[in-house]
Amino acid sequence: MISRIMCQSIKTLLPRYRDCMITNAADLKPTITLLRAEIIALENNTTLSPWIKRWLIAKYKRCLDKVIKQKSKDDRDQKGSDSTVVFLTSQPEFRYQAMAYGLIMESNDHLQARTLLNTLPYSDAGEQDFVAVQHIYLDYLADRSAYVLSNANKSFIYNAGLRQHPLAGFARAIHFTMTGQKVPVILTHLNGHTQIRSKKDIKPESKTKIYPNPTDQQSFTIDMSDFDDNTQYLCSILDIYGKVISQNRISHSKQSIDLHNIVNGIYIVKITNGDRMVHVEKLMVK
Repeated sequence: MISRIMCQSIKTLLPRYRDCMITNAADLKPTITLLRAEIIALENNTTLSPWIKRWLIAKYKRCLDKVIKQKSKDDRDQKGSDSTVVFLTSQPEFRYQAMAYGLIMESNDHLQARTLLNTLPYSDAGEQDFVAVQHIYLDYLADRSAYVLSNANKSFIYNAGLRQHPLAGFARAIHFTMTGQKVPVILTHLNGHTQIRSKKDIKPESKTKIYPNPTDQQSFTIDMSDFDDNTQYLCSILDIYGKVISQNRISHSKQSIDLHNIVNGIYIVKITNGDRMVHVEKLMVK
């Protein structure tokens, strides 16, 4: 029954589009256009039952997100960041334009970053907070030695970090960078009660330490108190989009990792032993 209704409502889409089975890079851009048109058509459809309509729209939005991210990755790998920024800023959603902002920040072009920041189409309080916090951060980056964080701005960043919003983590990272203090994470459990969690409340599972973090040096140190000489360890540094920036074999319990070719930004440091995750930590390079 569902299959018959789906076929009646999406005759304009080829199977590979509606099933999100895109294998040809040349199909990515047309797929985005077709999916957006189909989502609009479904939203305006008055004959489908509401639950089938919601299901189809959710399905196509997931596919749309997957295709946009795949095209972004392909553009960045093949054409560079500038082309990816152009593509992402052509998308109407805030999250993709915010990704373009992140790419510009990686290149340290703070003037272009602020220009884009001023045009981001925020639609809720969390997105509005993201824009305001980033403006404060850009002011700080313009002259770190002379910048003074006002109590009002400090409080604003802190409260933005407390939000239960996908973008609140950026405010927490910036608050830590500018003050050295962590913003606690508020968790609502199944019983409806709220608990505040910070790293000090969690029993550490890893005996590995990374320092300094944040770092304004050209290296950082990995200190593994449970280092095993008979085990092969690999340290991978990834950017916020999951792209591997560098990899180093760890051959000593305390080892320095070079950062000379890494621009300022937020990275993920992953230490693995084969398929086993030994340690993962966010690293701020400034």
